Amino acid sequence: MDAKVVYQAHLDRFSRAQVSGDWQHLFDYFLFPYRYETYDRTYAADTVEEAVKVFLQNLNMLKSNGMTDIVRLVQFAGYVGEDQIDGAHEVHILHNATHLMPPFISRMTLRRDGGVWKEQKTQANIAMVRGLGALPNLAPSDDALKGCRNWTAISTPPWPMTP
Repeated sequence: MDAKVVYQAHLDRFSRAQVSGDWQHLFDYFLFPYRYETYDRTYAADTVEEAVKVFLQNLNMLKSNGMTDIVRLVQFAGYVGEDQIDGAHEVHILHNATHLMPPFISRMTLRRDGGVWKEQKTQANIAMVRGLGALPNLAPSDDALKGCRNWTAISTPPWPMTP
């Protein structure tokens, strides 16, 4: 099957489960240990319970800022051997079809485990400045950001973005 099709199917499943809070279904498609890296932090989860804690905090922050949907769109994906797909996707965090923050690029590694494609690592091109998650629609002068130099989505990824 085409790597982009596999990758986009995972993104769609992940976005639906994340917005609805269907964590158990979501983490059936994760391979542990799992890593989530941002521009300024790394989160590691060895178990579903640890991953739920990280993603639930992130979801609560996004929803408290008005997020109603997350759309992830594959930019490229390719096989690295038979059992791994590496790719990149654009992330849109929305409130009723309006962006809450600029779209950003993430990279993801999928590995085939028991015939099922599972997410093992994600690198998000975003800075995490308050707890978990980027702060949408804030300007550098906002009080919440005093002392923080990475205040929103970063325009250039800190890693190569070519396939």
